[in-house]
Amino acid sequence: MPARRFSEEVNLNISDGVYFTLPTQLKTSKIKRAHLWVYINKPSTPLTRNFVELQVVQIAPETRSSERLVQKPIETKKINIGKKYKPWRQIDFKKVLEFWTKRPEFNFGVQIRALDGNGNNLVVLPPDEEYAPLVMVSLQKDKSHRRHRRSQSLVCTESSHESRCCRYPLEIGFVELGWEWIIAPLYVRADYCSGECHMAMLDATPRSWITQQPDSIFFVENSGEDSNFEESAQHVRHNNLLTIECWAR
Repeated sequence: MPARRFSEEVNLNISDGVYFTLPTQLKTSKIKRAHLWVYINKPSTPLTRNFVELQVVQIAPETRSSERLVQKPIETKKINIGKKYKPWRQIDFKKVLEFWTKRPEFNFGVQIRALDGNGNNLVVLPPDEEYAPLVMVSLQKDKSHRRHRRSQSLVCTESSHESRCCRYPLEIGFVELGWEWIIAPLYVRADYCSGECHMAMLDATPRSWITQQPDSIFFVENSGEDSNFEESAQHVRHNNLLTIECWAR
């Protein structure tokens, strides 16, 4: 995916910003890997230090209904500009791309900077087509549609009046909670159950047990396989919000 200038896609007055148009394949496939590649010119004048600082910042609205934009750091790294200088650099972009795929309305692009001693940006940006930033993505077929949830609970809305066990939608905004340290996603979709719920009505997995505990208000689901959940999940509790952090072993 090649980068475009902000003026071509969105009306934002932000310097050194680029925008990426997401291909439709992302909606039907699982992102295996994604990297943002940027080309950094070598400074034309000597610097007082042998490195420059590359900063990649995500641009997004503060809340869904807000017109105020906030900047969420994605990556900050020192780039050596000595004898072993390499102009092309890559940044892990998987989480950002996954967030944009689920929430395309929050895709306002990114700001990319690597300033020299005079404040000039060394990152090559559009309209340069040969060295402009680009995102390289590795996809794999999404097999999630083959899995069927065994839950017999109903799915309700906020206006529903149901006494039986029912699953209600809930969206959590990390910016609204004051969790500035979360880079991406800015929002998560977390369902919760209410009503006459019994363990037999829920999935027979560790995550189902956790959601039924009285002090677990919210539950952010893991996208991995249930069989590996217990050995690959780390439970982190912040202000009575239970999240699940998972990784492959």
